[in-house]
Amino acid sequence: MKQSIAGIVAVGSLMLLAPLANAQDYRARVQGAVEDSSQGALPGATVTLVNTATGVAVARVTNEEGRYLFDFVEPGMYTVTAELEGFKQAEQQNVRVQQRGDVTANLTLDVGGREEVVTVRVAPAAVAFNSSSAQLTVERQLVDQLPIGGRNPYNVAALDPTVLVSPNTNENRPYHHAFANDYDGGGGTRRANDVLLDGVPLGASYKTAYTPAVDAVEEITISKNSVDAENGHSLGGIISLNMKSGTNTFHGSAYTNFRDPNMNARTDPSLEIVPDTSPLRGTELQMYGATVGGPIKRNTLFTFTSFEQWNDSRPLSVVRTVPTERERQGDFSQSVLDGAVRTIYNPFTSTVDPTTGSVVRQPFAGNAIPRDLWDPVALTMLEQIPMPNVAGNVDNLQYNVAEEVDYWNLSQRIDWNISDRLKLFGRYGVFRTDLGKRSSRTRAFCHLSERRALIGSIRDARRAGRYVANNATPPRLADTVR
Repeated sequence: MKQSIAGIVAVGSLMLLAPLANAQDYRARVQGAVEDSSQGALPGATVTLVNTATGVAVARVTNEEGRYLFDFVEPGMYTVTAELEGFKQAEQQNVRVQQRGDVTANLTLDVGGREEVVTVRVAPAAVAFNSSSAQLTVERQLVDQLPIGGRNPYNVAALDPTVLVSPNTNENRPYHHAFANDYDGGGGTRRANDVLLDGVPLGASYKTAYTPAVDAVEEITISKNSVDAENGHSLGGIISLNMKSGTNTFHGSAYTNFRDPNMNARTDPSLEIVPDTSPLRGTELQMYGATVGGPIKRNTLFTFTSFEQWNDSRPLSVVRTVPTERERQGDFSQSVLDGAVRTIYNPFTSTVDPTTGSVVRQPFAGNAIPRDLWDPVALTMLEQIPMPNVAGNVDNLQYNVAEEVDYWNLSQRIDWNISDRLKLFGRYGVFRTDLGKRSSRTRAFCHLSERRALIGSIRDARRAGRYVANNATPPRLADTVR
């Protein structure tokens, strides 16, 4: 008992210290009515909601109208049972609860002994009678089986026929932060949507703080319009991801995927390919990952972990503009831009025309900058700029490189069912990527959630989320120097 209290205090302290995110709850509601065979309401009946994966059970008593309500229900598969003295027990199996859903499961009790059980295995109607939200939910089975481009779960938004993904981007991999919000969810909402992970906003401006591995995602919901008022701070739609959690049985997955240019087909059969002779011969990709989840203590404490890593190398054509040999000597007399030579003026000769009030400057003689006006810092920079390898003074440096990206992603979730009245879960995710030795990105995201029953039917749910971003870019010259 003392350990439980200490744990609650520790988690509560962390939640108070973390900056609060204005979270939108991803959890659902299950409600319905308990009636007799003549459709008369049965107040005082005990209704129990059991998560079939974790065995966690919650009980409610029907009110004077025979109705019951379970709120803050984790997405998953459930069984609902109802019992009352003088009636047979009723059991509704296969109740599928989606994130942000509102499920209605009505039960009918027949007169008889409580030891008798009437079981209904047909799932209840999936119509959300108590919500007007228009949304598309992609459940776990589809997430596991669909070929998702770039292994980025936010790509699933394109399954909705009313969602338009920007055609101008090929940056759809998990470490491309702007992609998750780069879609139009119902009219002019590009980069103005909400991106949620377990109900906590992931937005960092129009970018996304963290992208989970596909194998760690339970289900994805895309909402376009008629969203609840709690989501009113965004201009567009909502894409909400719900993460997998541990259950009473150990389960996991592992995958590997690779592309080797040595295995590519040849368009010219006479062309001889010597393996491993050129780093530019094609895309070379190794991807692998694994997940594992299970109980730490059955029906009480659960864990789920996912990890994946990429080693990605692909050819990249680079086109840049650099100073020509003449321009490096200060001579811009042959520098043609837009079909004409632009005159260069001496800024040290600037004067104000007393008649017009405009600034008047004198051009350099011969459009050449005298050597004595050169800044020593500019000279040092000029020495670091490569020489052109293509004729002309625009797009005159062209070369091919192998763009190398190393990426890994780790996510950990803990669920703690302390009692029927108090539940906690926490999650930590971090990824790092080195983008072609040009820059590195490290993003970490942590999330704590608490749900407790207060007095009667009053319940309280609190969540806190925090992310840390570190972008490191080594000093380098601008891509285009003039």
